Amino acid sequence: ILVLTVGMSTAPLINCIRSRRPERVVFLCSEGTRSKVDEVLDAVPIPRFDEMRDVVVLSQRQSRKDQAVINELDRLDCMYTIAWDLLQRLRREEQDMRISVDYTGGSKTMAAGLAMAAVDDGRVQVLLTTTEQRPTSGEVSGATVPTPTPIAAIQRTRLLELELVSLLKRFDYGAAAAQVHRVRTQLTGGGDDAQLEVVHRRRPVHGGHGICHDGFGSPADTIENAPHLRHQRTR
Repeated sequence: ILVLTVGMSTAPLINCIRSRRPERVVFLCSEGTRSKVDEVLDAVPIPRFDEMRDVVVLSQRQSRKDQAVINELDRLDCMYTIAWDLLQRLRREEQDMRISVDYTGGSKTMAAGLAMAAVDDGRVQVLLTTTEQRPTSGEVSGATVPTPTPIAAIQRTRLLELELVSLLKRFDYGAAAAQVHRVRTQLTGGGDDAQLEVVHRRRPVHGGHGICHDGFGSPADTIENAPHLRHQRTR
């Protein structure tokens, strides 16, 4: 499944579909760019396309509470929620299919919301369609190709600085081990060995015990010394 944000240019979308050849394509567009979806469909056939199911139109709407106008195109929180709910719906509908998102088109808010939701989901491939360069001369060829966006550093930072801090302070080593395994799997899949090393190879501090003044080691040091996490690391 390929999820695309739609802007005024259809060429990157068409190139992405032709390159990835997905079985299903879902479009995130505005009322102003809805016609661009039809242009894409005229240029490249999508056998399983269902307009009611596969076109999500963002719009302005009035709040029920204070009657204020909410423009979903400018609200990052709205866009993130819409994208997150869409990814979860697609996974329920197509349990055995891999989901990819390309955030090239659309407004900055649309692109940011979709990319953030994909990163937080953790199982979605993130793509960006960029101008291709010739490997020898570096000259721009004019062709646009979808390229996987590296997110290993984001996952690693979130693991070490946010998720493990809370889990280890609660001594929830089982959950911490599961998070380490999840991120290690993602990093291995992305081929980013340097980032993988950062996650599971940190030297202990303070005499080898990894204990700080507050009674807890830093996330990485605690992984090194916690038996459950060390066992997970060496499996």
